Amino acid sequence: MSVLPPPGPHGGDGAAIAAALGIDPEHVLDLSQSLNPVAPDPVPVLSRHWRAVRAYPDPAAATRRLAEAIGVDAERVLLTNGGSEAISLVAAVLGGRVDEPEFALHPRGTGPRWRSNPHNPSGLLAPPDEEAGVWDEAFFPLATGRWTRGDEEAVVVGSLTKLLACPGLRLGYVLADPGLLARVRAAQPQWAVNGPAASALGDLLDTVDLGAWANEIRALRTELVDVLVRHGLSPRPSDATWVLVDAPGLRTRLAPEGVVVRDCTSFGLAGVARVAVPSADGLARLDAALAATDPTGAPSGRDLTGAPSGRDLTGAPSGRDMERTPLMPLVSFPDAVAALRPTDSAAAAEATAHHDRLTKPRGALGRLESLGVQLAAIAGESPPPVPEPVTVAVFAGDHGVVDEGVTPWPQEVTAQMVANFCAGGAAVNVLARHVGARVLVVDVGVATPIPADAPELLRRNVRAGTRNLARGPAMTRTEADAALTVGVEVASLAVDEGARLLVTGDMGIGNTTPSAVLIAALTGREVDAVTGRGTGIDDEMLDRKRAVVAGALGRLPAGSDPLDVLAEVGGLEIAALAGFVVGAAARRVPVIVDGVIAAAATVVAASVAPDALGYVVAGHRSSEPGSAAALAHLGLEPVLDLDLRLGEGTGALLAVPSVQASAKILREMATFDGAGVTDKGDPRS
Repeated sequence: MSVLPPPGPHGGDGAAIAAALGIDPEHVLDLSQSLNPVAPDPVPVLSRHWRAVRAYPDPAAATRRLAEAIGVDAERVLLTNGGSEAISLVAAVLGGRVDEPEFALHPRGTGPRWRSNPHNPSGLLAPPDEEAGVWDEAFFPLATGRWTRGDEEAVVVGSLTKLLACPGLRLGYVLADPGLLARVRAAQPQWAVNGPAASALGDLLDTVDLGAWANEIRALRTELVDVLVRHGLSPRPSDATWVLVDAPGLRTRLAPEGVVVRDCTSFGLAGVARVAVPSADGLARLDAALAATDPTGAPSGRDLTGAPSGRDLTGAPSGRDMERTPLMPLVSFPDAVAALRPTDSAAAAEATAHHDRLTKPRGALGRLESLGVQLAAIAGESPPPVPEPVTVAVFAGDHGVVDEGVTPWPQEVTAQMVANFCAGGAAVNVLARHVGARVLVVDVGVATPIPADAPELLRRNVRAGTRNLARGPAMTRTEADAALTVGVEVASLAVDEGARLLVTGDMGIGNTTPSAVLIAALTGREVDAVTGRGTGIDDEMLDRKRAVVAGALGRLPAGSDPLDVLAEVGGLEIAALAGFVVGAAARRVPVIVDGVIAAAATVVAASVAPDALGYVVAGHRSSEPGSAAALAHLGLEPVLDLDLRLGEGTGALLAVPSVQASAKILREMATFDGAGVTDKGDPRS
């Protein structure tokens, strides 16, 4: 083909790619523009309104219909020539500023804060308590099934272009207080909305079914993630009609196949592509294009129905009740919390009774017996399946609090250790090989660049390290939510790929400090009772660390929401671990948690989703004092107590054989009746 045209600043490059390929633009799958993939074809509706070109447009009737659909007074609505005009008009009247990266058309100056929702480019929805002066809700209806979040004090700009999948029609709107809207209307040119658009809008709105559309898009987005992951790509979590993929050169790779994705350089995200959620047919086309251009020669994994070949879509472990496992992978933290169910008390009782029939004194196997009972409750059957294969996920992130001198180790060690994990040279790798576990390494917040060729690395970086918790919030709530979702995504991915026992691992220089604050805040323990020496700090540094923990703790309002506490003083890898724990529980898979960092994450998880605790096994008691405090608060008895404080998942991995043995005891050990052995309680004895 001829030279590939450069990416446009706002996507929609399909026509340019088609010209370069010498093909009909209709034959190009344009995933660089994020339109509604399930909207009905607007052409039949529009064909009834072309006569409107003969008259000057009057948007009054269309405005009333849109206001009725949204559920607001018509005096609060202004129709515009697309979402871009809505942005331009409001920016001209109010000005504004953004938190980078943000959509390029938003103003960069002074004035009210602008915020796209879902965020553009990340695709993540804003938390309910986030505030902005102007909300860009172009993609909000398709993400939530609702027209607007309902912030009447803010200005809203929206795009019917995205909603109705008709970018050539140019329809947008502004929602605002009538007084402010009058100023915006005064800045709008006469007859800005074209006649056919104004005439057809009422009929187009009759086709809208936001709730059904949002559900269909969510299912398609899950399938899109599945396709991308199967081809070795690393999509980031998203609530929108697109996902971001850390994949340098993906646009160039797919263009010869007639598939166009958006290059995110205009967002300042070099090496990142934005892939719009396609229709079911588009998914098959994308899958084929990825297979055709896969440098490893891996075949496509989808058949024409869209189901990955050779894979059980439920992800249910063998022998499980199929109704107990979600049909789709979990891709957000709220999804996982909503999917949680308590463990099965009847199966636990059956396992307890079965233990009493085994050829041993009752209770003689101690902790192994309670572990077996727990596995039965998780599986919903007794005896439980042996929990294997095993995956340990090591979440890595950096911490701004290292600026306070709470550790002697430099921050760049985090990235260096991530590279060591990927190369197989760390303690976690040795122990994983020993117990037959797979190691997944997840960059959720490493501040230093990691080599691009690192194998087994999932790139899910929410931000390059947290802010300094001693000076202010470590994360925004949005960042904490994104990291929680990364954990859920990784748990779901591991289960989808066959894991039936998950293990937590962590890496982050300085992470015992935020862990101490979280444990103190959420358990009510004193600072000295939860703050330890971490990597072996001296007395002076320990005093400084305790002062930092106390200062951050004192900043937290009484009764704070646990996730707000996580955002204020936590860490990205701690948040991801909390999501991983909840994600494992939501998929009905046991999870062994490691030391103090994982204990802090589990306290967060249990504060939000108490039923998750039934799926958690404490692998060991770390020598860090916060570990014992957290486990006592959670009521978890550790399997091991070896005076470990390394982290990485090492202690949890050492507990794997014991956990698996507890299932084998129930499955393989003979009963008194079966072995012909007289029970102590047998009247014949």
